[in-house]
This record gives sequence, structure tokens and C-alpha cells, in this order.
Amino acid sequence: YGSISHRLGAMDVEPFRHDNNNRHALSDKGDAARGVALKIESVQRTFTKRLSGLSTRTYNDRLSELKLETLEKRRLKNDLVMCYKLLHGQVESNFSNFFQLVNYTNTRGHNYKIAKQFSCVNAHKYSFPNRFVDAWNCLPADVVNAQTESKFKLMLNDVVLERFCVI
Repeated sequence: YGSISHRLGAMDVEPFRHDNNNRHALSDKGDAARGVALKIESVQRTFTKRLSGLSTRTYNDRLSELKLETLEKRRLKNDLVMCYKLLHGQVESNFSNFFQLVNYTNTRGHNYKIAKQFSCVNAHKYSFPNRFVDAWNCLPADVVNAQTESKFKLMLNDVVLERFCVI
């Protein structure tokens, strides 16, 4: 919490941190939640702007300075971590209840590509099993095949995910 707690003094920073075990407010709301996502992101935007010495900086500069990510990127990373856990049997749920792996073997990248389900309904299109499939399928093989969850998370930090974020 280095620089952010220094700027906040005695204020409690914990509510602004995201724990991977807790789903945040944007869990499965669909595309209609884009407006909600923008509003929630604006809270973080406003909060970071009020911190001492950061008011004139751009939002991305403030996030970099505070070693934070956009809420959307954190959501995407947490979805990818949950997919990794499901795929590797670290969650008491069957992977096939959520996803179907692509059947052909001549895919580029890794061997755990997920078939994207077609949907006309936004609630389904942007639900957990669909919203991160493109990002998952573009991950390098060494990331997907990481031996442990912590290794996966570390390697995921080196992957550029911004192109899958709309905010």
C-alpha cells in the first residue's frame, strides 16, 4: 500500500483494494452494466484525483503512481484466474458446466482454447462464461500451463490485457 497509504494518512485504504476471493459489483450484469461500470470507475477516478499531489495528473498516470489497475482490468484478471482454477480442478465445480474446449488440435497458442458461445441476449453474452473468452484464448501457452495459481497470476501481470478492456 506504499504510496497510496502515505497520501491518505489515517484513512482506511482496505475498502479500495480488491480481494480475489470476493467478486466485485460488476459480476454478471451484462452490457447494461457498462454504464454502471463507468460510474464505478468514476468513483475510483474521483478518489485518486483527490489524493495529494495527483490532482493534475491523468487517470492512467494516477493509477500507475498508486500501482493500481482499472476496475475493468482487475475484473478481467480475476475472471482469468477463476478460469485457470476451474480448468486445473482447484475449484469444486466441473469445468464443462461453464465452458467447452475447442475440439481441433491445430490451434495457435495453447491447447485449452475455449469455444465462445453465441448469444443475442446481452445478459448471456456478457456473463462469466463468455466475457473473457477472447482474452483467455489469446494468452500464451506458458501462462495457461503455469504449474501453480500464484505462478499463473505472476505471469498474467506480464500479459497486455488492455485491448480486451473497453473503459
